[in-house]
Amino acid sequence: MLDIEKALTDLNQSIAKLKLDYERFLAGVVKITKEFNPERERERIAVLIRQLNDMVMLNSGQRFYFQTLMSRFHTYCELWARLLRAKEEGLVLAAGGAPVHRPQAAARKTEPPVAAPDRSRCILQSANETSLVGALFERFIEMRSQTGEGAAKLSLPSFQNLIQGQYEKIASKYGPGDIEFRLGVKDGKVQLTAKPVGRK
Repeated sequence: MLDIEKALTDLNQSIAKLKLDYERFLAGVVKITKEFNPERERERIAVLIRQLNDMVMLNSGQRFYFQTLMSRFHTYCELWARLLRAKEEGLVLAAGGAPVHRPQAAARKTEPPVAAPDRSRCILQSANETSLVGALFERFIEMRSQTGEGAAKLSLPSFQNLIQGQYEKIASKYGPGDIEFRLGVKDGKVQLTAKPVGRK
């Protein structure tokens, strides 16, 4: 029987790795070879998502986590398709990720890039904001993969309980209000910190 928790963790790590592979390919750092082929890996992940979608999740937390991963994967696929078309039409991405236009397209007016949101932090008004907690958990797993720590022992429900415990502890000390949760890396390990917002 398939271990749902492990399958979801593996899916999250596969999506994060595929994102990095596409970024390297689109930036011209690597080329598609027999061993390196993001398109082939994308198709494998799509098959895995379809298989998981047909299965019965053990709880609502697993279903929410899976739906969030599936939505992220489809969003990435749409982005990659646009970037691949742009590359074929003459927009080249430099190794650092900056777009370099062909000379004839240089005069076109472009919009300034929009900074990506910081997924390593969130501000909660209550401990029951499951969508924000779920997104922070995904980033937690992703960062552990990047630091080489591997899959977290925490499941999404356990992570939610951890957040709730810290929220209630801080709220009891500083009073009700917003609390910021932030992920960071110290000594090569991902850590979660929490602090009240606007209260001392």
